[in-house]
Amino acid sequence: MDECHLAARKATGQYRQLIAACQRYNPALRVIGLTGTPYRGDGIWLTEGTERLFTDIAARVTPPTAVTIREGGEWPKLVRSC
Repeated sequence: MDECHLAARKATGQYRQLIAACQRYNPALRVIGLTGTPYRGDGIWLTEGTERLFTDIAARVTPPTAVTIREGGEWPKLVRSC
């Protein structure tokens, strides 16, 4: 899911409804979220709260890392499996 910080905290949002529908067909479904903003507009981190969609942040790409990648360097290693 790109721009995952836009996903609503509650199950009534469109992203959440789509994910719930997909989980009915595949209960083992995993969601990967991509964002440049690891928190929502209300200041709540994507990995916080009782109705969070994500449990961990797997990798953070900071500006120096992004320059290294653009110049042919390696992507950061995942720190946790999701």
